[in-house]
Amino acid sequence: TIDAGHGGEDRGITSGSLLEKDLARQISMLLENSLQRLHFTTHTTRDSDFNPSLALRTSISNTNQSAVFISIHVGGSHSPDVQGPLVYVHSANTKKTRRGRRTNQQLTPWYNAQQPYLDRSKKLAKLIQSRLNNLFDTSNSVETAPLEVLAPVQAPAVLIEVGFLTNSQDANRLEDTTFQKLVADSIAEATRVSCDEL
Repeated sequence: TIDAGHGGEDRGITSGSLLEKDLARQISMLLENSLQRLHFTTHTTRDSDFNPSLALRTSISNTNQSAVFISIHVGGSHSPDVQGPLVYVHSANTKKTRRGRRTNQQLTPWYNAQQPYLDRSKKLAKLIQSRLNNLFDTSNSVETAPLEVLAPVQAPAVLIEVGFLTNSQDANRLEDTTFQKLVADSIAEATRVSCDEL
């Protein structure tokens, strides 16, 4: 299941005319194509400009018994120097992460479905992080955060910030459709390797 973050009135991070919700959808569509070329069956949480609830996003994955859940976002930071891709896995730990902006989301206490899949989620996250680091020429590490969209997922699940719109180099790259496809292909190939190892 591919989850394009935000949508509708929720634009996410913005930089000039670039909107996180649009970039997330564009890259998600490219990722869907990349995964289908690798013979995966895909499901998406949105294929137009609306904002599904978090419960709907995760239920699409669970109802379809997806092998993997991938949520696509674009990052933002108070520092314009923060750049590159950042892959998250769920953690019930509420401490702030070094770079992330998503640690302030509140969890419903009964959300614990992700717990048995955390080791596999971490392996998937490391594979994706490594390939995206190669693409962006960065050395970022996988982060953990209490992410409500990942908590109920009954499969390996990651949230990917595919660069930072608050960094001019990342913004320029992510505006380029050719680079967007490279991002999607990198995520798809890491997903294939991860699923082959299951």
